[in-house]
Amino acid sequence: MEFTTKQRDSLKSGFYNAFLLKARLEDAFKQKHPELYDEIVTDYLVYDGFPREVDKSKVEYSLELFAESDVMVDILEDRDVLENEEQYLSSVNSEDFYIENIVEVPMYLEPTVKIKTDAEQYLQLNPTVEYLAEKIYNAYEERQFAEMLIQDKEIQQNIVYEAVQNGFSEDVDLSRLRFSINPRLTQDFDGIARRVIDKGEIGENSTVDMFLNDRLYAYIKNENLFEPNITIDDTPEEYEEL
Repeated sequence: MEFTTKQRDSLKSGFYNAFLLKARLEDAFKQKHPELYDEIVTDYLVYDGFPREVDKSKVEYSLELFAESDVMVDILEDRDVLENEEQYLSSVNSEDFYIENIVEVPMYLEPTVKIKTDAEQYLQLNPTVEYLAEKIYNAYEERQFAEMLIQDKEIQQNIVYEAVQNGFSEDVDLSRLRFSINPRLTQDFDGIARRVIDKGEIGENSTVDMFLNDRLYAYIKNENLFEPNITIDDTPEEYEEL
């Protein structure tokens, strides 16, 4: 059916109003083209800084569709969707009619995804191995870890053991003994990050930054992901002279 100018104007108005029904249009598009919908949303999220394996249920977003109304009328006419005046009259005021015909031609639509969730905020609660490994790399300070280890009872026992191996008595006073601890991590940062994620250390009540600030060194120590590398810098004779 070839439309009259008046019919075209009415159909253009109908399409214009249908594009304003954003939520209904999104739902219809998602049902009609689930794989395409997922692909479009994922591409937008990745471009915005989210990982490709993003859990979309934890992200607030909406997909909006747009096309020029006169173009949609041209497509309607070319596809001969309305074959006669009777079909035109039964469809021209139907929102469902416009929505159905919009989602029927995805190749002519301009999709946009509005993302309300911040990518960094998402990664703080749902880190990838790569993201967390980089954060650990930037946060880890060997000297700070060594200072924590010196206060640990088990490490203090190891220091005494090393001192005894170097000729000191078992009652050596660590406050007088000169020694150094140069801890070496036994896993790379990717390995530590993967372990942290797998064990559920990051989640609803603990962001990545909270973990790094409050528990990183204790976690490495408790999981035995290091070697202390204790060096006794005194001889028994030097120790006695102090």
